[in-house]
Amino acid sequence: MQSLSLRFPLALWALVFGLSAQTATSVVLSVSPNPSVFGAPVTLTASVSAGATGVVTFYDDVAPVGMMPVSAGTASFSTMLLPAGSRKLKAYYGGDGGHLPATSNVVTQVVNAGFTNGFIGGVSPALTGSKYPMWTVLLARLYATQQRWPPTMWS
Repeated sequence: MQSLSLRFPLALWALVFGLSAQTATSVVLSVSPNPSVFGAPVTLTASVSAGATGVVTFYDDVAPVGMMPVSAGTASFSTMLLPAGSRKLKAYYGGDGGHLPATSNVVTQVVNAGFTNGFIGGVSPALTGSKYPMWTVLLARLYATQQRWPPTMWS
């Protein structure tokens, strides 16, 4: 007795069940500048396989920090909110109809806790471990620049 074999070509399965062949995707993450200073912008750029569309989610370890669409094979995201210290950054591409999801390489980003005399180009020491709350530092800086009490945010 012969056995009945139900062999369908892959293309027929795709038509019957709505399946499509997806190609493997590569994602390469680059970060600039590295190292950086806390409060300064850092740009994360994910280069995705040619022809890919969809969205890339950027992560600081396991915490998502932003999402950007893929355009011309890249997705870029800038942030000033990376905490000081050594950060493990990665990108996750969610895939599309023709490309499988993929995770990028991990980039170690060093964010230095730099200080200046003002908020431009630096950050209040209160954000990086000062024993004084941030609002007290802000009031002291406003008073120092205006030489009047109470200081105001508007002239």
